[in-house]
Amino acid sequence: MKLILTLVLLVIVDSINSQDCSSYWNLCHNDSINNYHDHYQLVVNDRGQNVSKSSFISIKETLEIEFQLFSGRDYRMSICTSYENKPIIRIYELGTTNLIYDNTTNDTIEVFEYEQRFNMKVKAIVSLFYKENKNKKNYLLEEKPKRYCIGFKLESMITRK
Repeated sequence: MKLILTLVLLVIVDSINSQDCSSYWNLCHNDSINNYHDHYQLVVNDRGQNVSKSSFISIKETLEIEFQLFSGRDYRMSICTSYENKPIIRIYELGTTNLIYDNTTNDTIEVFEYEQRFNMKVKAIVSLFYKENKNKKNYLLEEKPKRYCIGFKLESMITRK
């Protein structure tokens, strides 16, 4: 009986401490705390699926999201992570190497708002800041990299005139 209770307790503690990253983007920026007249809505793709995305990644991996931006709309992109440093986002025009936005030039901001002036398809690449140790020795066995939850939230509203 004591063994069963111990196992049940371990399962409960493990489930409390485990991270559910499937909807981690919900934890990203919530402007309703500061602005009760927020008209932003979540962006969906042409199949009606939410563009916002979450993943469980290591510092050497990326989260990639493709989406369409439409003219005459304001957009707000938010990034949140369980990693101790701010995440990095780079946005490219889809199918090209044209860099449209890089938050490392803006002190790695986590919430970015802008007005879209023309239609375009883009690819956002979100990563965690990582600086590799040049003096690191290569061994046959390496420590498994730690993984962190990361969320990307995309919202839009019609630009006010």
